[in-house]
Amino acid sequence: MTSLWLDTAGLFITDPLIPESRYDAVVVGAGITGLSSALLLARSGMKVAVLEARTVGAGTTGHTTAKLSLLQGTVLSALRRQYPQKVVTAYVEANREGQAWLLRFLAERGVPFQQRDAYTYSVTDGGSERVAAELTVAKAAGLDVEEGVDTELPFATRRTIALRGQAQFNPMDVLGALAGDFRDHGGVLVQGARVRNVKTGAGAAVETDAGTIHADLVVLATGVPILDRGLYFAKLKASQSYAAALRLPASAPIPSGMYLSAETPGRSLRSYPAAAGELLVVGGNGHQVGREPSPRRRLDELLDWARFHFPGAEVTHSLVRRGLPGHQPDALHRQTPARRRKDLLRDRLQQVGDEQQHCRRPGPQRPDPGRKSALGAHHPPARHLAGRSRGGDHAERGCGQDPGGELGESRTGRPRKCPHRPGGRRGNGSQEGPQTGGGVHCRGRHVQAVRCLHPSRRARELE
Repeated sequence: MTSLWLDTAGLFITDPLIPESRYDAVVVGAGITGLSSALLLARSGMKVAVLEARTVGAGTTGHTTAKLSLLQGTVLSALRRQYPQKVVTAYVEANREGQAWLLRFLAERGVPFQQRDAYTYSVTDGGSERVAAELTVAKAAGLDVEEGVDTELPFATRRTIALRGQAQFNPMDVLGALAGDFRDHGGVLVQGARVRNVKTGAGAAVETDAGTIHADLVVLATGVPILDRGLYFAKLKASQSYAAALRLPASAPIPSGMYLSAETPGRSLRSYPAAAGELLVVGGNGHQVGREPSPRRRLDELLDWARFHFPGAEVTHSLVRRGLPGHQPDALHRQTPARRRKDLLRDRLQQVGDEQQHCRRPGPQRPDPGRKSALGAHHPPARHLAGRSRGGDHAERGCGQDPGGELGESRTGRPRKCPHRPGGRRGNGSQEGPQTGGGVHCRGRHVQAVRCLHPSRRARELE
């Protein structure tokens, strides 16, 4: 099945891309962020072009639950754990201004939206504590959040907070209005033009599949930055969640509010006034990409949960959506250059992991497969590239050698000596061990580096 929003979307007019044309600004990405930015730039009198690799709304915007709320689950309390209150307050004020601008725009253009109350609820003791923390931070940030409110949910909750007068909409209706206003101000909207690179100098050269165009300003509204600067594609952690639209029996009430749970896995609920009758939109059950062996099982769990609490519900649409930042559903995967490189890196790391058992050096010192590296926490196959500590206690760690004893021959044919010294530490935590051919000493612990990271190097070591 496909997204409810994309299934109801009309066709967007696309302009041709003229190679070597010049613009004041180029916006990459035609979601709600990209088109809003492009419209504001065009209204200021600039000559603007929007480049979209696929179609308008094919990315995050077309797969969102489309709530426009200042109460966002437990986001504020999560921010407060890392930043001072003034930063959280600034975040709320920026969201408030963005919400007000978009609602004014929708009212001026006659785009339908529904005013709804937003709720954050809990069903466990742990979730109740998170809701309480969210209430405290939200009030400190100036939000008129209420506690102890009643819900329309068909199950009991422990603690619930609410923020009145928020909004929801069909995101494709919003994109249609943004695109129309943008074109009315002379903007150029190009679909099916994938940006491959941006070269900077006196100006910016935007390289696409259909040719190169030039601009003084380039805005990347792609979620994940498509350029390799900063290696953000490797630093970001992709999440994946699920959503479905359900039609309930005529006698079954549909909650009118916008609900988001404080627990993990999360649950999201809202209604949608479709032409054939009101639908219930449920979402959640998210997880980190690559950590779930059966995404279909996760979706089935969400649907089973919805059918249990809303008997007789029939699924009309369902989708898998990858979340912030910028990773898209499997069937509509955004194949940016950075993403392709990341996929190639993941595949190569997995291949290296499979090859490690064939190219480890002989001897008792081997990486401990039970320990994970920091890189492996984000990319599981990458743990094969990180060194593993073997500990400083020979008898306890099973080194099998006396301190200073031999551990076999090195690559040069000379005997390798165990770096440990009885009753003391070796090195300052980052020095290379001269007797181990690449190990490091860290607080009295010997770390054996994994070798054979390239097939040619592995071949040399096996000779």
